Amino acid sequence: MRFLSRLSLSTKINAGIALIVLIFGLVSTIMAVRITSRALLDEIKKRGTSLTFNLAARSAEPLLAQDFLRLREVVDEIKASGDDIFYAFVLDKNGQVMSHTFKNGFPVALIRANILPPKAPEHTELLDVGDDLVYDFAVPIRV
Repeated sequence: MRFLSRLSLSTKINAGIALIVLIFGLVSTIMAVRITSRALLDEIKKRGTSLTFNLAARSAEPLLAQDFLRLREVVDEIKASGDDIFYAFVLDKNGQVMSHTFKNGFPVALIRANILPPKAPEHTELLDVGDDLVYDFAVPIRV
């Protein structure tokens, strides 16, 4: 307190203004980070949903023709479209895996990880895959 009493009035005013600016700058930065991260997360979800609808639309023809090689190509193309896509797979109506992008076999627990509710257009689930959290998108293939 003795230190403050030795300062001139103009120094105290300048220090007060600097402190106020610093506090508001910190609060503004925290709010901006929250808003930006929320917006980025929403965009990631929209992109995932869009890619999933695209995969469903492009998978209908190979499934009808029972062209599983073409279905594999479609699934691989979706996986290769971005570094942030961990996997892609297609199930039939009975839950059997028709095609997938896993190198060491399909993890069967993933079939029940994101179950699409009846008549729902899509469903998104946040999954913990060990080191990361992954959004899993489910969309029905409509013919």
